[in-house]
Formats: sequence, structure tokens, C-alpha cells
Amino acid sequence: MPKIEPKNLSAQLKHHGRGNPPSAHPDSSISNCFPGLEFDFRNVWKQIFIGIELHESDNFVVRVEPGSEAESQNIAILNALIMVDGIPTETNVKGPRQMGESDVSLGITSLEWTNAVSEILKKAGQKVKCRFRTQNGEIEAMLEVRNIFDGTAIRAEAAEAGSLTQGLCSPWQADYRECGCYYWAASRPDYVNIESNLGTATHSGHNWMQKNRQPNTPKQYTQDTPGDPTQVTYEDLYRDWENELKFIINGKDE
Repeated sequence: MPKIEPKNLSAQLKHHGRGNPPSAHPDSSISNCFPGLEFDFRNVWKQIFIGIELHESDNFVVRVEPGSEAESQNIAILNALIMVDGIPTETNVKGPRQMGESDVSLGITSLEWTNAVSEILKKAGQKVKCRFRTQNGEIEAMLEVRNIFDGTAIRAEAAEAGSLTQGLCSPWQADYRECGCYYWAASRPDYVNIESNLGTATHSGHNWMQKNRQPNTPKQYTQDTPGDPTQVTYEDLYRDWENELKFIINGKDE
């Protein structure tokens, strides 16, 4: 019997790739592509340029393919990718170090650098100018953008079997506790029960990992510190996450 090959995209999206569990499929995703419950797309992004491999969570080089154009252009391990096709991959983050203080520079970060350069996916098969920071200054190189998709599937050279889930935590509660704010924006609140302070540009609320969030609990954000007995711990989540994690409706406790 000849093999049936579906042509419509919805059927292709149901395809079960070898090596990755059902939780890695798009239809089971909870709209979060960072470490958590289903898959980590950064393990594909790190292969976006032919000849080099980037760190899955940062913008520096972890491997250069021997004999590649990248090697001939003097790209080396630990070089940091700081610009792609004219788009910067780093930003200078500003904010208060302590509550009530004036904004100060918190340093250069490559947070979400893959989102910044997502437009280069349109240039798959083409070369783009990349700038790297080295120990001795900066260098520029022309690198080819890898075509990471084959229809709705991810190409094998961009993600070998099992790679979509290899960086996920087990048990998942560990990463759920660890990754606040920007990592879990789709499924994990960070700052809840927020109220604006009239006459000022400030607001008050609770850290969602804070155990005591009763209506009479002072609304002052506490630093997210694993191990703090006043906050939900890793052990609490391992043993009783069903009761520790409450529903948040319209930004407030149920």
C-alpha cells in the first residue's frame, strides 16, 4: 500500500516526529516556547547560521564547524553575536536596583535576542552581515541563514531527534519556580493583586510566589528568592503543586 502523505497544513501539524514526545507537538503547547512543559524552540534557533552553533539561551558561539566559512572569517568560540543584518541583539537595561530608587543602568543584556532577529528567517539561504564581540574588539562576517523549516516540519539539521525537549527540567516544577517574569509571561503570573497608588506613578502588589497573599497582607513586592520560607519553595511545588498554585483572574487571586 502506498504511503499516505497529507497535503493540508492542519494534517501535517498532527505529524508525530520520531524522538519527540506528544508534549512537543504544537497542538499540545500552552503558548510558551521556553523551558517548561512542552518544548524549547531555542534549541532550533541556536542553529540559525550555517557553520556555527550559538548558546541556546544567550548570544555567544559555542561551536564553529571546522573548515566552514565561519571559521575562515575568524569566528571563534565565546564570540558574542551583537548585531545581525543591522539589527542589534543586545540592549542596555535600565531600572531601579531597589524599590523607590531612581533608574540606573543594569547592564547590557541579550534577553530575547532571537526575537530581535526573527525577520532573518525570510532570508533563509542568503548571507547576512553579522557582527561579533571578541576579546580584542569586534569583527564582522557574512553568514548564511539556515532554512530551518521543511513545510510545517523542522529540518533534521536544525533539530535532531529529542533536541526540542533535551533542555527541559524534570520535574517541571523546578523551572516553573525558577523562571519568573519574562520566561513565563504566557502561563505563569509574576506580580499579582496590583493596585495603583493614587497621586503617584507607583503601584503595589504581591509576588505570586509569596505564600501569604490575603486581602489584609501588605501589598509590597518581595524579591523572588528561592529558599525564602515566606515564599513557595521547590519542595512545596514538588509535593503539593495542585494546592500551592491558585487561579489568578483578571490579575487577582480568586
